[in-house]
Amino acid sequence: MVPRALRSSADGKSAGLPVYVFGGDHGDLPLERSAGALIADVVVDHPAWYVLDFSHFESKEAERQFATDIAERFYRRKGTNKAPMHLFVDEADMFCPQQVPSGDQRMLGPSSPSSGAAESVGSGRRSSLSAPRW
Repeated sequence: MVPRALRSSADGKSAGLPVYVFGGDHGDLPLERSAGALIADVVVDHPAWYVLDFSHFESKEAERQFATDIAERFYRRKGTNKAPMHLFVDEADMFCPQQVPSGDQRMLGPSSPSSGAAESVGSGRRSSLSAPRW
């Protein structure tokens, strides 16, 4: 529901933000597990507001593959395109945990807060955690 809410004003009577949504029930286009690098290229080459909804990935492994590929490509591309950009990551603990599970080291390299990598390529980032869902 969030993408639809972003596209409408607070009172629902006019347009909201021009957001592109990839994946999920209300996506403009579906997300494929192998499209992480492609989506990173789109985000870097065509700055705009994007929402990436992982809810339709078939497994946690598919989510990790996509997250790894987009993080690596985004980091590499931002190394040559230094235009400012801000990246928000909801449910960040899934992709940037404080303790790295075995096998996820590659995914976390470009996004590690201790690496300072994002700031060195002109990309700010914010992480957010939702309230627990019981």
